[in-house]
Amino acid sequence: MCGRFIVISAPESMRELFGYVEEAEFPPRYNIAPTQPIAVIHKDARARHFSLMRWGFLPSWVRDPRDFPLLINARVETVEEKPAFRNAIRRRRALVPADGYYEWQATGRGKRPHLIRRRDGQPFGLAAIFETWMGPNGEEVDTAAILTAAATGDIAELHDRVPLTIAVADFSRWLDCTADSVEAVAELLAGSAMEAFTWHPVSRRVNHAGNEGAQLALALTPEEIEAEDAEAVKPKRPPKKSAVPGQQGWCRRCLEDPGWIAGAVPGPPGTDLRGFGSRMVSQGAVAAGAFSFCAAARLISRRNASPTWMEPK
Repeated sequence: MCGRFIVISAPESMRELFGYVEEAEFPPRYNIAPTQPIAVIHKDARARHFSLMRWGFLPSWVRDPRDFPLLINARVETVEEKPAFRNAIRRRRALVPADGYYEWQATGRGKRPHLIRRRDGQPFGLAAIFETWMGPNGEEVDTAAILTAAATGDIAELHDRVPLTIAVADFSRWLDCTADSVEAVAELLAGSAMEAFTWHPVSRRVNHAGNEGAQLALALTPEEIEAEDAEAVKPKRPPKKSAVPGQQGWCRRCLEDPGWIAGAVPGPPGTDLRGFGSRMVSQGAVAAGAFSFCAAARLISRRNASPTWMEPK
């Protein structure tokens, strides 16, 4: 499959390669993820065009996107048969510009991401289809999916699927949908020749869509991979226990300053905590989601059903 890719070439270079009429400007992106806007090149009767579309295909007949799965890829083996894709593959073929894409290889220590790029460092076109979804209130959303094919050759050791790439010489044939058929591009759907591509392992930081930057694309050394793998399997630290016998579970604030809220409370263990909870509420000590439980909270809750006390993290 193809779940992340990069676009880092200059806008002028992309425009020259793909031949669209718009003078689009865009920053380099090293971690493009599903549901984000992606550049899509398509063709009308007169020229090629650059558009931003949502990565996640929505057929026109979908009523509520919330009830429809996220379709970021379409398999070349079934794209002509699937109801979601069969119209788009005939009438709305497109290209997604890319400088590389990520694939994850299963290892004994989890999945390791790799960046796949052309050996000559040049950008390339990923085969795609697109659709304009219209909502019940008249809203329109342009959406796209990237086609994938079975991996062959050495790259199959990395992953069993690869995105379908279209050679520059075949751009025009792929984008021409005037025949309303896939016969003219059947040969292109047969799969991609991957001899022109190379790959290297990268950091697992790319797993998080919020991470961005050129460091994500850097090749890791064996030592860096070992260190990252060791960090991933490191056991979690057990919760700290109080050094004072018999006071485990009491928060640090209660142990150091037992009367910090109620004033008259001489100490947590064995003391009368009636009214403690209501006093905490009046002083704004309870805020859901921002605190952690302590033993005083549980005791108060049992005694007078007051909101449990929680210590700020």
